[in-house]
Amino acid sequence: MTQKNIVLIILIIMGAFTLKAQEIYGTSDSLKMDFGYPTIELIDDIQFLDENDNNHIDPGETISISFTIENKGKYIAKSLSIHPQEYNNIAGLEFTESVDVGDLAPGENRLIQVGIASSDDLPQGTASFIFKVHENGQYDDISVIYAVGTGKKE
Repeated sequence: MTQKNIVLIILIIMGAFTLKAQEIYGTSDSLKMDFGYPTIELIDDIQFLDENDNNHIDPGETISISFTIENKGKYIAKSLSIHPQEYNNIAGLEFTESVDVGDLAPGENRLIQVGIASSDDLPQGTASFIFKVHENGQYDDISVIYAVGTGKKE
């Protein structure tokens, strides 16, 4: 056996029997990281407006759903847009693919209004709308959800 092999074997054996180093535990104050993102929040003021004030989407009716978003952060929210969707796939509802909001400065708020038109043969059911907030073309994990009855109200 060469001297190198003997030294290697001794090091391996010593590594297997080494003592555990002293562990020190502690805590520190919380550190708040600022990554430079705006803070978009929804103000609880959602409104449903329909032509005959029955809080229902009737066949052939045009309605609007409005709500307010606010930038409570300290950075500008750039190129905001709202993307409406209807999850129950109710046939006969038409709405825009997106509503451009533009930039929103810190402390600024903006009323968003989405128009929805219904066909004359709108079926009875429940439309579940979700309005997703995008910033710079990306979903910002902020949504407004609203459900409303559709079809001829009995």
